[in-house]
Amino acid sequence: MSEAEATPPTTSLVPTRIPEGEPPESYTELGKDYPVALIAGGLALGLFAGALLPRGVGRRVARGAIAAAAIAGDISRKYSGQVINVAGEAGRDSRERGIKFARDAVKFVADLRR
Repeated sequence: MSEAEATPPTTSLVPTRIPEGEPPESYTELGKDYPVALIAGGLALGLFAGALLPRGVGRRVARGAIAAAAIAGDISRKYSGQVINVAGEAGRDSRERGIKFARDAVKFVADLRR
């Protein structure tokens, strides 16, 4: 055997770096630390699940999801309209109370000057 054959080949692998600090305590913190990996994992899992389902099931699920989104949109639109009405009424009441308070304050100051 020659000397070149006896020495093991050297590799140019980058040594792994241990992250500094404490490991994340929850999956939420892990997701905040690695958002791109979280999104990529979600896409990969979705593609895998979609490949396992038959085509008819996927279409039915998609129709159901679209219908649920439409219902949620209608509910939120109606609820936001009610919130706007209540907020408008509260604003009018607050304005009237503020005007009355200001008039009373001006009258009180005027009485003090006498």
